[in-house]
Amino acid sequence: MSPPTGRIPEPRRASDSGSGSGIRRGTSSADLIRGDLSEYRLADLLQFIASLGRDGQLLIEQDLPLPRSAGIYFMGGQVVHAQLPPFVGEEAFFRLLEWQSGRFVFLMQARPERQTIAAELKALLLDGLREQDEYHALLAQLPDLSMVAHRRWDREAIATVQVSFADLSVYDLVDGRRSFADIIELIPGDRRAVASRLVFLLGCGAITTHSDVAFLDAIVLERLGSEHRPGGARQPPSALACQILRYLDSGRPLAWIATQLPCTDHEFVLACRDLVLQRWAGVARGHERFARHLL
Repeated sequence: MSPPTGRIPEPRRASDSGSGSGIRRGTSSADLIRGDLSEYRLADLLQFIASLGRDGQLLIEQDLPLPRSAGIYFMGGQVVHAQLPPFVGEEAFFRLLEWQSGRFVFLMQARPERQTIAAELKALLLDGLREQDEYHALLAQLPDLSMVAHRRWDREAIATVQVSFADLSVYDLVDGRRSFADIIELIPGDRRAVASRLVFLLGCGAITTHSDVAFLDAIVLERLGSEHRPGGARQPPSALACQILRYLDSGRPLAWIATQLPCTDHEFVLACRDLVLQRWAGVARGHERFARHLL
């Protein structure tokens, strides 16, 4: 898939040449209109372009929160393709409807490599508004999307929770670093489905908005010799696991060791679990806690 083409120059000021529609027309034969989404709603802009009945690409660039480009293609005034990498088609179109800032230019005669949209523009806009309403209703049930999501390390507390494969695909992205917004953006497809799964995982206690690893204070691991490992594996499972091994002879609880290493709680817990499962370490104290929280 090729990215949206071209770069957009800074929009002209309102005093530059314009049309009665309020949308500025370019002077170059390569583009028809240009401007900024802070001045024109994208839905209105799309309807204006459709009324012209032309072929071309509406190229949009946004600098914040991250630099990114998107394109919406028209054939005879009909929307036929949209791309907002990594999204294409209606999913890209619906996400673009939420953009309230960014420079745009309409490039005449630009053709898409494929058609991903067949619906009429009016239907797309109505579906997009409905999708936005449903999506924002789900977001209202989530914490601030900038907050980091954490797993709940308590097997007994979530043992009775019935989760689907789709739920697990979202759960696997919870790593103590990614925010709720990051997780929603990472999974292609309907944002409503991802947000709904986050609401479910948060409600059943599988994920939280804070890291709770107090149980590490009750667990002490001890280093095991190579005779305990099948095949006598010579290398620890990861660089972090190797660092943890250096502290095990101290007899300190895992909570103390975690404070000595530059990693997240999530990464530390997984590394400790791998050390025990692969027989690089054994549980010297806190067997019940280890079984409940790390297995």
